[in-house]
Amino acid sequence: MRQYLNHQKRAIALAAVLAGGLCLPATVVAGVGTIVLSGTDAPDSGGSADGQFFSFEPPSLNESGEVSFVASVSGSASDEGVFLNSGGVISQIARNDQAIPGDPATFYDSFTIGISTPGPALNTGGTVGFLVTLAGANPGRGIYTDSGGSMHEVVRDGGGFSDFSIFGVNADGDVAFDASVTAGKGIYQEVSGTVHELAVRNGAAPGGGTFFGGFGVPSQADGGHVAFTAQTFTAPSTFGTGVFRSTSGAAPIKIARVGDVAPEEVDEGEDPITFRSFGGDSNTVGINNSGQAAFSATLENTPFGFADNEGVYISDGTTTDKIARRSEPIVDGSEFGWAFLDKPVSINNSGEVAFIATVAKITDPANTNLWFDGIYVGDETGVSRVVQVGDPAPGTGQLFNQLFETTGVLVQNQSGQVMFEAKLFNENTMTTDDIGIFVGDPQEVIPVAFTGQALEGSTITNVDAFTELSAGGHEAMNDSGQVAFQASLADGRQGLFLFTPEVHWRNAASGDWDERLNWTVGIAPNQLHDTFIDPEGSVVVSGSALASKTVKSLTIGSTVSGTAELRLAAGTDLTVLNGVEIQTRGKLGGDGEVTATVTNSGGIVGPGGSAGTLLIDGDYGQDSGGTFEVELGGTPASGDFDVLQVTGSVDLSGTIQVSAIDGFDPLPLDEFEVLTYGSRIGASEFGTVDSSALAAGLIVMPNYGATALVLSLSALPGDANLDGDVDLIDLVIVAGSFDTNPGARSWGLGDFNADGFVDADDLGLLQGSLIQGGDSQFLSVFDSLAASLGVDTLTTPEPATMVLLGVGVACLGGARPGRRRGV
Repeated sequence: MRQYLNHQKRAIALAAVLAGGLCLPATVVAGVGTIVLSGTDAPDSGGSADGQFFSFEPPSLNESGEVSFVASVSGSASDEGVFLNSGGVISQIARNDQAIPGDPATFYDSFTIGISTPGPALNTGGTVGFLVTLAGANPGRGIYTDSGGSMHEVVRDGGGFSDFSIFGVNADGDVAFDASVTAGKGIYQEVSGTVHELAVRNGAAPGGGTFFGGFGVPSQADGGHVAFTAQTFTAPSTFGTGVFRSTSGAAPIKIARVGDVAPEEVDEGEDPITFRSFGGDSNTVGINNSGQAAFSATLENTPFGFADNEGVYISDGTTTDKIARRSEPIVDGSEFGWAFLDKPVSINNSGEVAFIATVAKITDPANTNLWFDGIYVGDETGVSRVVQVGDPAPGTGQLFNQLFETTGVLVQNQSGQVMFEAKLFNENTMTTDDIGIFVGDPQEVIPVAFTGQALEGSTITNVDAFTELSAGGHEAMNDSGQVAFQASLADGRQGLFLFTPEVHWRNAASGDWDERLNWTVGIAPNQLHDTFIDPEGSVVVSGSALASKTVKSLTIGSTVSGTAELRLAAGTDLTVLNGVEIQTRGKLGGDGEVTATVTNSGGIVGPGGSAGTLLIDGDYGQDSGGTFEVELGGTPASGDFDVLQVTGSVDLSGTIQVSAIDGFDPLPLDEFEVLTYGSRIGASEFGTVDSSALAAGLIVMPNYGATALVLSLSALPGDANLDGDVDLIDLVIVAGSFDTNPGARSWGLGDFNADGFVDADDLGLLQGSLIQGGDSQFLSVFDSLAASLGVDTLTTPEPATMVLLGVGVACLGGARPGRRRGV
């Protein structure tokens, strides 16, 4: 296998072709913010400047976007400190020559102790944990935590302890670490201020015997769980390894141990397949908040010996499941798992296992195998590939060449994303000098930062987001997909930076907002994200499960073709901190609430799914390219029509588009209050009233009040069939209903003044339209028909009355003028 791995560079171009379409690179523009740059002032414990930052170690990041880091400060070659960036403000946690708690004659000395120091840990609550060498009266090493400026000593040299490493601070403030004692190396956990021994050389091991040798790198989760691999000894001379878990300082329990039956099927009568060893040289194990551990292992009694004796498993100590196995298909029929040991394994609270594996890929009918490293995620039901050597590295124009499994680091968050570093292969220059940081899930991979990328007016020459022994509490990615990283720039500066992904709707079909897999790398958008509903096709994003959500900004509009609509169901509340923009081919609708400033620059705001009410708790501005869509589904009294409620101000332009739905026929003299607002900017109005979807003769007149817009409907008096003409057909309609009492809403029967009767007054209104039209021939027909109805004289309304009923069409911006067609 080693021989095949040595030929990866010559094979990756072929692998890229073979993998076409499996890895979906995304063109995602994302924000990279600067945390701190070399040359900027470093604070002291009092908040004033004390020297300038010079260089940085890779940082740690928590869910609030806070970043802890170790930095060197100019002015003294040995001047170092631990710092915290919270809300854009950097504060000093600890610094060289500061006295340690309770011992004014002993001082912090160095915070960079080599690969055994994974950098300062940082939990969700902002507690920082760090390892430091000490100088002065009592030199040695110590582990300390700081929470809100309150420094606490976990442990230091003396009392039998020495040679520490810290492996995390969980949400409860528990600290996991290892240390040397008289008996040898051991693993410990501080819980509520008390240090507990979890395992030590020659101490009792669960399942019999003792711990006798080395321990793997422990992993810590919330809930007090710590998992680790360890060597064991059972008299008289049986040596082995196992995976163990302790919770909140209690004695460890066995997760899996040499000789335990593995979850592998065997034929009847054959010996069961058992575990032989765990983790390889790196001894990696993952743990989640439920106490489930993920680990790699070798197997005993497999049918083909070395050819099928490795795998990745998940277990809580009671139930064990297989994730992947050597020589079994890992994704599809063309890829088979091969090497899992000495590679990192991680597990999140959903039971998803992330791991790096070497796979054998069948590339031709002759079954010639190529070997490639890849990153995979899965559970007992199946495995999916995130990335593989030879895949295109998005944003770089290069290919993935080497995944950094040798560091023992693979960062996986609770949202299902995996963050990794990789070397890149340039097909043009045939070089592998560039390096990048990426975030991905099985659908796509996006770039975080990479060599040659423009940053801070310069370009990146090197990036790093990992320390050699990153463990729980040291991760550089949080559940929002943010990544904190260190970068060196071509102009000689160094800095720490925070990547925040833009979140785009990636589903080609409609779907629910709350399904995270619909978004960029499976991130459910939150208050940190600029969010885009911008598909190439037409989609409706439903807010039915939103309840209450917050995002940083929201842009709605299809970038290529089709349409993009966000439809909020009743009871949902979407808060957008930096405002909503509705662009071309975008639409905001539904019956929910948007707490934001909403700008309709070129799309549509249309309350309801059909007719409904949409609330904007904020200001609403509509540009000339925007449209306010109003659907009328019932009478004014029914309330079955669209209403946009704006608590703030409105600044109106563009188009108001009015249509009828569900078979409803709006009539003249109907009035609909379709827009309410706190205030209106100046005399702003919609530039165009589009009622083309209504009956041809129906006129829509917007009436702007101090706090509401009312649409008043009118028509030419006498236009009974609302076709835009007063003609013989209308006269026949009135004649057929004359001298009747048809009741309310009977314009179509000739009750033009809505008094409940079709009578001489209505004939007079019709006559008035004819007189204004000036058609003497049609007037003669009218007079004859009126006489036949027993009406000898008619009172023709004054012009003001005619205007009131809708003849004054010229004043309606964009409304269709009425006209009369002769007979």
